[in-house]
Amino acid sequence: MSRAFIREQNADNFEDLPERFVSEHPNDVTQLGMAQIEAAFAAAREAYALRHHLEMAQDLSAGKTVGSH
Repeated sequence: MSRAFIREQNADNFEDLPERFVSEHPNDVTQLGMAQIEAAFAAAREAYALRHHLEMAQDLSAGKTVGSH
């Protein structure tokens, strides 16, 4: 199986995403477009966090202890 599909050994310690780089060059995105990008980014982060918590809940209901993957 590809390593891309193997769960981390300790999913409880996942890294936070780094701050996004802000370019010194002009950005041709409108304010509305940027708001849409930010909303999509926030939704993706929320979905990622929700999945992480659901996986932990599934592991706990299956009798696994956190970090015993």
